[in-house]
Order: sequence, then structure tokens, then C-alpha cells
Amino acid sequence: GGPRLVDHGLAAQRPATTTAAPLIDYSTDGADPQRTGWIRDEKILTKDNVGSLKLQWKRETGNEPRALHALMPVLIAGGLSTSTGVKQLAIVNGISDNITAFDVETGKTEWRRSWDYAGQVVAGQDPRKLGFLRPGGSSDTPVIGPPDAQGRRPLYFVTGDGMLRILNAATGEDLQPAFKFHVGKGWSLNLVGNVLWMANTYAGVSVVATKLDDPSHKIMTWNSGSGGAWGRRGVAVDSTGTAWFTTGDGIYDPPRYANSVVGVHIVGDQLQLKDYFTPS
Repeated sequence: GGPRLVDHGLAAQRPATTTAAPLIDYSTDGADPQRTGWIRDEKILTKDNVGSLKLQWKRETGNEPRALHALMPVLIAGGLSTSTGVKQLAIVNGISDNITAFDVETGKTEWRRSWDYAGQVVAGQDPRKLGFLRPGGSSDTPVIGPPDAQGRRPLYFVTGDGMLRILNAATGEDLQPAFKFHVGKGWSLNLVGNVLWMANTYAGVSVVATKLDDPSHKIMTWNSGSGGAWGRRGVAVDSTGTAWFTTGDGIYDPPRYANSVVGVHIVGDQLQLKDYFTPS
């Protein structure tokens, strides 16, 4: 399958002197670290014109589904210096360890990356018929960071072998060598300051984090003990730096925290429990 772009069709109705609306980035799943889903600066769509939305283009990504999983939410970044000029790109990853970037204006593929590794495909096994709880592959939605000193926007993405890939969002080229983050069924990545977060399940840990400016790439983890971390948008990080997530069915008997809302934070170079709530 592939992403689709819709437009409200107002551009043709605006006079030539009308200033174009500013481009708005959607650099993380849920729009912000708190996962509110609120695109605060979007000023074009209203209750009066939303009904005029129409399909502009649709494209195939070449991704192969695994169980019930296929494509993750699309990210949007503008002002990217590509090989063919400054563009706004729509970036989408597929469960089968691939990422495709499309020119928002034309729908043309700007770049595509895919990765192979041992155990990715098992001979004689149909990936579409895998159990949906453990589909393998890249189940996390990437996150786009702020520009570096050279104006390049880093795109962070974890492939199914647990390797953290750091790409140039404009070109798909590696900005830094990949390093081991964590295997498992990872959910959407969250970037707050210099800390990259990932909720995880079926991996012996519930949350994974690393400080991107740490040259040793120390990986910090915390395990809820039961239930696993759930919610495709991953952890929500509040103003204190606490990462919140929900856990699934299991045993509630601290230090096992199934069926709960759990918050963890960084203390020194470790993740520690901050607080939790378990409905009675």
C-alpha cells in the first residue's frame, strides 16, 4: 500500500497576491512529545472548507505487510534541501524495514531506503500470516529532529534488528553510523531534547532511552514486569521529562505493573519509576 495526499482545493480560488500559508511540520507521531494530536499552527482547514478535501495523489511504497501491520503514520518536514531543490517531504516507514520519502507537491519519490538482516525473513514462512502480536520488522514510527549545525534534519528510525538508523531526512543518507538500540516490538519514537525514547514490548523491557550526545551510546531500560508497553504512539513525555505509557493485561503486584499507567524518568544514567496509576 501507499500514502495518499488530500487537499482542500482552495489554492485555485486564492488571488495571486495571497500569501501562501506557512509550511507546518509533523515531525513526530501525535504531533508533539505529549502525543496530543493537536497541530497547533494549522490555520487552513475550517468547518466551512473541510468538506472540499480531495485526493491529490497516491503512490505505492513497495512495503510488504507482516501480519496486521503495514505502513506507519506519515511524517511531514518542509524546507529540506534535496538534490533537486528545497522541498516539503512526506516520509513513511513500512513494517518490512523500509522508509520512503515523497515530494508533497508532486507525489514523486524523493528517496527510499530498505534494510536486510539475518532472521528478517524465514524460508517457507508467509509474513502476512505471522501472529499480529509479534510481527517482526520495523513497527516503530520514526521521529525527525531539529536541524544540526549544517542545517540537516536527522531522521531517527529503529529497524527490526534493533539498530538505530540516523538518516538525513532530505536525502535518506546516513548521518551517523547505526548502533544497537533494542530489539522487540517498538512503538513510535519520541525525541525530547537530547533523549530518544521508545516504548517496547515482547523484549524483556517496557521503555528504552538513550542520550544522543552520549558518545558511548549507553542504552537505558526499564521493565514493568508484566503486561508490556502498549499504544502505537509510544511514550508521552511531560514537561518534567517523565515518560508515560500504558501496560497491557498481566499481573499487578509491584514490582509488576500490568494494567497500569506508568511514568519513568532518568536519574543519572538510569531509568527509574517516577509514579504509576492502576485502576481498582
